[in-house]
Formats: sequence, structure tokens, C-alpha cells
Amino acid sequence: MKTVPLTLLLCLLCACGAEEIVYQDPDTSKSDVSDEEGDNGDTQDNSNDRDGSNTQDCPINNPAACPFPGITVDPDTGCVCAPLPEDEPIEPSSGAFRFVLIKDEARSTQGDTPGADIDAIGLIKSNGVEVFAITFSDQSAVSCDSNAACDTAALLGPPDVINNGDCFDSNGVDTSLFTSLNEGFAIVSFSGDGNGDQVIENGDAIHVYEVGATECGRFDDDPYSVSVSVSDADNGAFIEVGRGAVGDNVIEVSGL
Repeated sequence: MKTVPLTLLLCLLCACGAEEIVYQDPDTSKSDVSDEEGDNGDTQDNSNDRDGSNTQDCPINNPAACPFPGITVDPDTGCVCAPLPEDEPIEPSSGAFRFVLIKDEARSTQGDTPGADIDAIGLIKSNGVEVFAITFSDQSAVSCDSNAACDTAALLGPPDVINNGDCFDSNGVDTSLFTSLNEGFAIVSFSGDGNGDQVIENGDAIHVYEVGATECGRFDDDPYSVSVSVSDADNGAFIEVGRGAVGDNVIEVSGL
């Protein structure tokens, strides 16, 4: 067995004791430096980390502060951080209402455009701004059986049929411009594209542009119900907020 000389052991201990200790205070966002005296008797102030950056400028809880994803403390800088996974986007609050379900409540359906005929669906915010549905859920159910107006894309976006109390520009019916629900239902949402993230809240209103006497001054008003939900995956989770009636196609949202 080899014996380590006492002088070498003392040298190693002195070298270790002289190493600077740098740590990050997560409460104050300031770096404290504890130094031992060097050979010349002066206190060493090496507040820079190993790559030359100043640890005092290292922000707390900033994903960019730590170069190593998945860690909470950078071993080189002592920076405390909580990086977000790059491939995991921040999801909106799961408790927000973003989906509207329009259900056909007609007792009987006749003709080649059966049930409630929907031109567009608007969300009127409490400040008076109206945005229109731009996404149609695949959880919807609109049958094309004996239905000449079953193109569901026709109910998205601003109204195509209804224009200031007139419909089809006083011309004949164009079935490509609206969707007949045919005893089914349509689920839509308003977020995306130029609309941004649209949440349905108490004090808002749902404007259903139904092709009938209320909006057009001609044709029949067909009954429908309006419900809202936080998800389109479970039809049973929708909460009914009102029903369309003769003379009133604007449903106020309350009770959420």
C-alpha cells in the first residue's frame, strides 16, 4: 500500500478550500459569493460563472436561463429555473366554455330542407363585438337523407343568406348557402384564425341566423335549442342556455 505524503495531502486540502462557492438565492434573485483568501491575501471576487456570464443576471424561473432541459438547477451557474418542454404547448384553461351545440327541435321534418335551417352562428361578446363560428366539430350529426342542404361548411363564417332582413337577395332559395339540421345537431366553436381564443361567458349571447320569418320576413321559423360546453367530446356535458323562438334568435348566456 502506498503512503500519500503529508505535504501533498495538505496541498490538496488547501486547493479545495480555496474554491469559490456560487449559489442562487431563489427568493431574492441575487447571487452570493463566499470566497477564501488567495495566495496574495486579497479576497477573490469571481462572480462570473464558468462560461463567463454573470450569475447575478440569471433570471429566476425562466426557461431560457437553463441550457439543460428537464433540470431545475443549472450546475454551472446555480440558476434556478423550470423549463417547459419545447414540444408541449401551453393549453388554455380546461374549464372555459368554447363549444356551442345547436339542436333541431322540429317535431316533424318535411320538404328537401328539413328542420332548422342555419345560415350562421354568432357569438356576441358583452362589449357588443360579434364573431362567427369557424370550426365544425366531427362530433356533430347532420344527415343528408332527403336533405338538399346538408353541407355543414355552409353554416360557418358570416351569414351568406341573411342580409339586413332580406334573404337570398329576394331571389330563389340557394341550398348551398345554409345547413338544414334534419333532426340532428351541429357543434361549432369560434376560436382560431383571426378570431383569437374565444370563450363563452355569462353576459354573452349566441345569435343563430336561422332562415325563417324572424330573420327573413318569409319562410317558417323552425325551433332549435342552444347549449354550451367546455368540450365537444361528450354531448351529455352540454348545458342548455335557451331556445330559439318566433321573433327572437338571440340567446343570452347565463348560469354558467
